[in-house]
Amino acid sequence: MGMAGTAAAGIGQLRASNRDTQVELNRLRAELKQKNAAVCRANIHTHLVQVAKIAGHAGLITRSCLFLIGADEKMYIAQHHNMGDSADVSIRLEKYQGCTGHAWGRGKQTVADLSAVSNEDLSTTWKLTPEQIAVTTKVKSILSTPIRYPGGIIVGILSIDSSGPLAESGLNQSDIMDTAVQSAEALAGLLQLGEIISTDGETV
Repeated sequence: MGMAGTAAAGIGQLRASNRDTQVELNRLRAELKQKNAAVCRANIHTHLVQVAKIAGHAGLITRSCLFLIGADEKMYIAQHHNMGDSADVSIRLEKYQGCTGHAWGRGKQTVADLSAVSNEDLSTTWKLTPEQIAVTTKVKSILSTPIRYPGGIIVGILSIDSSGPLAESGLNQSDIMDTAVQSAEALAGLLQLGEIISTDGETV
């Protein structure tokens, strides 16, 4: 083989080696991204447990969940604590539907006392469908807090609800509301760090 042939063979081997290296780098990046997202999701769950514990009261069922925006432009529950197989775990909400939808639409932390609210009020004021009303009958008070990325874009909602009325759950107390805001800020950081939500608010 002449010098030209040897050089061509060497270049071919180098290109093949570069391709193999790039494939391996892509594999490692994907693996690291997956592990990073898993660690961040675990930390998100820890925050949900902690905020429910702080907001909870003896004798009442207190739950917490992270709502994210789906491809259909509706909020869905991405992670939760103490919901188990509750009927509302698969609920999807548009802007201004329920307390969570109101917090999303208004862009403000929202509290709801549903203990004495009629189905008509749930439909007209809270914009819930009959199906949504049916699966949320055990929820008597809710605190919903927007989760924002830098620039103010809302990427999700931290929702805390209780089986007791607002007078018993205390979800409207300033310390609980402040804790929810702080938790929402921490959740925003975890969502961004884990690349679970991109910087433009799209679910990855």
